[in-house]
Amino acid sequence: MATLRLREDLLVEPAPAEDDGLRFVDVSDPRSGASMRMYEHEWMLAQRLDGAASYAEVAGWAEANVGFHPSAEDIAGYAR
Repeated sequence: MATLRLREDLLVEPAPAEDDGLRFVDVSDPRSGASMRMYEHEWMLAQRLDGAASYAEVAGWAEANVGFHPSAEDIAGYAR
């Protein structure tokens, strides 16, 4: 099954680094005006939700590039 597709109209800005060195991005929805702060690695993962890759492929990418080991079911839950 292909992933859900991340909306292309979301606005993304780097957020100031926290004291412990973690990096964040601020993501805003121009339709609703809602915004949220995400860890940089969460945003990197969200960007892989392109509507073509499978959840298993995104999980494999996360394992190889982000350093954690989600299952395909974990990624599907994150996408929802």
